[in-house]
Amino acid sequence: MSLQSGVQCSCSEDDGKSWHSRKIEQAGELLYNGLEIPNSFSSIMVTRGIYAGRVVIVSSFFTGQEGPDGELVASAYTDDWGDTWHSSKLFTAPDPLPSGPEAFGEPAVVEMPSGWLWMVFRSLYGELWQCVSRDGGTTWGPPTPSGFVSPIANCYAFREPSTGATVLSWNATQPGIYHDFQARHGLYRPRTNLCFSVSHDNTRTWTEPVVVEAGRGQYPTIWFAAGRMFIMYQSSPGEDPMDWKDMGLTLVAYDTEEILKLPAMTPETMQPWIDSGLIRHWRSVAAASPTRKTIS
Repeated sequence: MSLQSGVQCSCSEDDGKSWHSRKIEQAGELLYNGLEIPNSFSSIMVTRGIYAGRVVIVSSFFTGQEGPDGELVASAYTDDWGDTWHSSKLFTAPDPLPSGPEAFGEPAVVEMPSGWLWMVFRSLYGELWQCVSRDGGTTWGPPTPSGFVSPIANCYAFREPSTGATVLSWNATQPGIYHDFQARHGLYRPRTNLCFSVSHDNTRTWTEPVVVEAGRGQYPTIWFAAGRMFIMYQSSPGEDPMDWKDMGLTLVAYDTEEILKLPAMTPETMQPWIDSGLIRHWRSVAAASPTRKTIS
């Protein structure tokens, strides 16, 4: 199955020899008329439990345009390879958080080894936020802050297939102060210090972030193949806003075995990230506990 702009899927039942397309019914058709075309950057097929085989797409929807209006998040899912679609309820930042453009947006989704789904997304509040689903994307729990500081910039998460480890890539940078989307030092920027981090325990603890691109890098994607982890992202010189067509693409590769050996952060290794303002608080992102000894 392949997706096109979050509004159409193509399916093949003969190993890609032939394809047929189906329209994806999203929240705009199923729940609330008048939403913009969805921003869909992430989709998965559930592999565990009673929802195995379900295709889940997570999307955000403008109620206007990028600024000054808000944005809503929902998931669409199908259990019959796209013949019929269903949608979760739309949600945005809960009270008493201040409302504003793109309170939440551009989500990514990963299936945990235990079978539940983790959604992570950019936010207006200076860090990535997250929520979980324990019913295959039908409903989502309350959103919570992740502790990873970020501007309003796209993040991406993906599961390493052999171990179930979760890899998260995002711009670990303190955002600017201006609400104007075009502002060089606005809430959407700077999109520098593109990093990734790995979790082996259902996103409870994370490795110390690895810097992929210290300069401008945005909209990462992650893929595993042939013993490598590939991250591809948009890149451009300088910090001034550019047209999408003028930006380039950069592809980097890491040895998967080396990535999986990275140790979880400890209070000591996490502290510099807290001091630099790139992790909100040591309790926001758990640190590895001391090794426990068992006495028989």
